[in-house]
Amino acid sequence: MSKGKREIQSHWRPNFIKFSKLPDIKVIQTNFIVNFIALTVVLICSFFVVKREYRVLSLSVAAAQMQEQIQLSEAGDNSKLSMSIEFNKTAANIIDLEKFCSPPTLVHQFLVDVSAIRPTGLAFRSIAFSEPILSKGKKQDVGYRLSVTGEVEDLLELESLKSLLQNAE
Repeated sequence: MSKGKREIQSHWRPNFIKFSKLPDIKVIQTNFIVNFIALTVVLICSFFVVKREYRVLSLSVAAAQMQEQIQLSEAGDNSKLSMSIEFNKTAANIIDLEKFCSPPTLVHQFLVDVSAIRPTGLAFRSIAFSEPILSKGKKQDVGYRLSVTGEVEDLLELESLKSLLQNAE
């Protein structure tokens, strides 16, 4: 070696003023722990975000499938709905027909009931029962008309028959 160049040797003790030159004597490396915790937090947050996005995606796919199923079954539903409306109209017509055809009372029972309330001094020659249609504005109802002809000895018996018929069912 030449005399002009001296050999550079490190100091026998570290320079405490320059912290970057000091040796690392920590038992646990804190840089590693901080990095590990930060990475763990990032991974957990990204897991929840991915899970949420997957749920949103799966719900949107399910909603699209349900909407498609609704559109496919709409034609069948409309036909069944129209059949139901037609059935209700037919049922209403049948109920009206049943009301029209069923008499409020049986004829033989009616004659027996009228004969039972007849006063003793009254003799019937004929009994006529009819059902005229009565109109009240636009509404039409069925009325009942009873015509009795006969002979009576006392007019008070005729008045009692009239009041008995008015109070009868």
